[in-house]
Amino acid sequence: MNGEDSQCAICWEAITSSACGALWRCQHKRSCRHLFHLKCIQQVQNSREVKCNCLNHIAKCPCCRAPFTITKELPKISRDPAGWFASVAALNASGPCGTVVSRTVTEDQVVEALSSQFHLDSYFQQALSHRIEQLSSSTGFISLTQFKDGPTSIVRLVCERMGGELHGEAVPGPRTAAAQSRGGGGGARAGAEQEQSEAEFNAQLAMVIAMSQQEAARAVRNDVSQPVGNNVPLVIQESIAIEES
Repeated sequence: MNGEDSQCAICWEAITSSACGALWRCQHKRSCRHLFHLKCIQQVQNSREVKCNCLNHIAKCPCCRAPFTITKELPKISRDPAGWFASVAALNASGPCGTVVSRTVTEDQVVEALSSQFHLDSYFQQALSHRIEQLSSSTGFISLTQFKDGPTSIVRLVCERMGGELHGEAVPGPRTAAAQSRGGGGGARAGAEQEQSEAEFNAQLAMVIAMSQQEAARAVRNDVSQPVGNNVPLVIQESIAIEES
């Protein structure tokens, strides 16, 4: 799937119609860039495991044939921006079983993941490309902090442009001065209302990010019984440290 393709390659339904799943080689490394409906790819994995459970017949990506052992849901960017970033950055992980966690993502990777959850138009993609160019100083790579924190973050851009598609987690973008002036307020009044709207937006965005960090920390604590060892991704460790401090 790419930025222009909006279908699950297994069922051919709209990719945005259901939760998406990514393919993982191990706990911290993605097998490939392809995304599918979670329920569809889990069916593929289960049917393969029933036939044979040996390494020579391990489940493979329907698009590129990359082997995978785990399917994970791509987190919602509004509920868990740090988890969303970690899932995308896992494409760039290196070392044995992805133990060297990548702290950056590229524009193409961001667009591809967003395309699985939102209907992206050319205007948004242009705005996203421009924002990433600003954040990355034209290198094409952005960090977790640039992705989710501050008024110029990617999360902020998504909330502003895609608020209506955030599945009940919408964070409304601030009203424009032009829209406010149409209400008959005049220049000074419009400016004051825009500042108030901007402050409310910042407060709501901060609340969404804080909640996502707490959810990520709780998820890690609840998952300690699973045999995943101590290789918790660094971005999740950062979330735990922030909450505990």
